[in-house]
Amino acid sequence: QQRIADLLDAVDRHEPKNAALYVSISRPFARIAGRTPGVLKECRKFMERACALQPWNGAFEVERGHQLLLARDLAGANAAYKKASQLDDADTGALLGQVHCQVLQGQFKEASSQLEFMREFQTALDMTADLAFLSAL
Repeated sequence: QQRIADLLDAVDRHEPKNAALYVSISRPFARIAGRTPGVLKECRKFMERACALQPWNGAFEVERGHQLLLARDLAGANAAYKKASQLDDADTGALLGQVHCQVLQGQFKEASSQLEFMREFQTALDMTADLAFLSAL
């Protein structure tokens, strides 16, 4: 955790305007963190900087939402996914993230209607693994 904080300090000093670097560092650490709160907190700092540098980038908001979801911050994750949807209404990652939040919050009816909407636009050949997973829930 401290090493990740040190890495953040180094990026802040040497590449403070490189949003893609913040994301490319944050993503793998968040994925292997095993939901460790301290590590996820440090990863979110990277994502906050990336999103501040490129507030128009929906993909960054989707990643931020995913990391918030890993930390079980469902309200924050849902807000990030909604913002990503507003930035890019064709981003299926944002829509799937919102559905995932709905499922975890027990909003099954809403999630089901969202999934049905998404299935109408995707054939069985291009169904993503995430869509298949959420459909199975």
